[in-house]
Amino acid sequence: MLDKEVVKIAQDRIQLEINEQNANLEREIAQVTEEIAAEGAYHSSALLDRVAELCAAALRNRAQLIWQTLLRFLTTTGISYYDGLSDELKKLVGYYLPTGTLVDLVQRTPHHLKARELFQRIRSMLESTRASSLAKAGTEIDLFVQSLKKRVEMKEKEEVSTVFNIYSPVGAIQTGDSSVANVTQSIDTEVREQLAKVLQDIRDRLTSLDATVPCPKGELLDLAQEGSEELKKPTPNIMRLRSILYAVAISIQTVASMKPAYEALKQVSTLFGVSLP
Repeated sequence: MLDKEVVKIAQDRIQLEINEQNANLEREIAQVTEEIAAEGAYHSSALLDRVAELCAAALRNRAQLIWQTLLRFLTTTGISYYDGLSDELKKLVGYYLPTGTLVDLVQRTPHHLKARELFQRIRSMLESTRASSLAKAGTEIDLFVQSLKKRVEMKEKEEVSTVFNIYSPVGAIQTGDSSVANVTQSIDTEVREQLAKVLQDIRDRLTSLDATVPCPKGELLDLAQEGSEELKKPTPNIMRLRSILYAVAISIQTVASMKPAYEALKQVSTLFGVSLP
């Protein structure tokens, strides 16, 4: 079962992120309203459409934000596979992704009395956006849970065979979800330099990025910086690096201008046992 204390901490952080996103969304709506009013179309359907687009984008970003926040907290503290884990994680993400608040924002938009039919179309669009956003997050959840399941299967095989084939830099082999390896882990100098360059490239691209990313840009910059600082340590925490690499990669993979950085990160991540889509 999920650690209730860890989930509670994650939920507190998720709510803070949602509050911040809502505040940003309301500012964007106010700005759009001013622009439309300046064009003399204050009571037109154009304003409704623009507000609806902003709300739909917020839904898509929020789904990824919720999942990535939850993932980061769970992987940092440790999580093991069990039947029903995927459904439980999807339920948590869905709980924080209602459309009611966003529909209310649209309904507060000035409009003609004849816009009722348009409102129904927008409501349906937001519901559809929510469903597709949950579906996308669901595939990432399934992938994550499947990776945990594979570890269990590998553990069962290890109990039968003691032959290990290692193709990436490691300093310890842990044969159980609860096992602890108190040995020095090391990273090849070349790999360390390669990852450092990739993380620096990601920070540079994020700094000048104008496009929207699933997670707050500031948080992604902090994560990339944290990864760089971890690499500078004599004995970097491999598990922490894996968590950082996965969180950063998933957050930038859908941003077109970040594609080169994502592909570079995907390649180097394999050396740390992180498989990215």
